[in-house]
Amino acid sequence: MTLEPGWSWIEYAKLQEKTDSCQVSHTSLIHSGRVRTVMDDETVVVSGPGDVAIVPPGHNTLVVGDEHAS
Repeated sequence: MTLEPGWSWIEYAKLQEKTDSCQVSHTSLIHSGRVRTVMDDETVVVSGPGDVAIVPPGHNTLVVGDEHAS
């Protein structure tokens, strides 16, 4: 999946999902760009190229900077 600069779960998916945060668990490997994930408990993780993440339900992810994230 490739996310455009400026993409955020809150802006592009919240209305469709009808929840305050993403309630789906994800496993990801970041190839390019950077993303910031904010958990419901306010824990913040920034991931970039080469990072692997297992993100549990209860998060908002957004693309950081001007580069696509994939």
